Amino acid sequence: MGVSKSAVYHHFRTKDELVQRALAPVTDGLRDIIGTPAPVGERIDRLIDLALAHKEVIALCSPGATSRIGEQALCDSHALGKELVHALTPPDTATTQARIRTEVFFAALAAAVNASEDSSDIEELRPSLRNLILL
Repeated sequence: MGVSKSAVYHHFRTKDELVQRALAPVTDGLRDIIGTPAPVGERIDRLIDLALAHKEVIALCSPGATSRIGEQALCDSHALGKELVHALTPPDTATTQARIRTEVFFAALAAAVNASEDSSDIEELRPSLRNLILL
């Protein structure tokens, strides 16, 4: 990139701070999805759109990615993950069942986004992705 290590550390004190700043648009988007009252189906669609808008970040967050910076795994936020599972849980769904369905949804979403050539591929998969949670 033509930027020296010292120039980067002039703006960011640690690698974790750099990663957090790079991930901010995604984490902010997730917090917005969680914090905005909406039906589960709408939240799922917004999450799919967020994944498409930040495809490069989603590649780093997929379950198969082993990327680590310092001691922090990319996109590893237990509290945010729990809030997101709750936000995507249809009413009257058992907690364990909801967590498993949500984990399967995230894995499928990451795989779909990483494998897609363009957004039309995801649009074909959108109903199937939604059904992973809304069965």
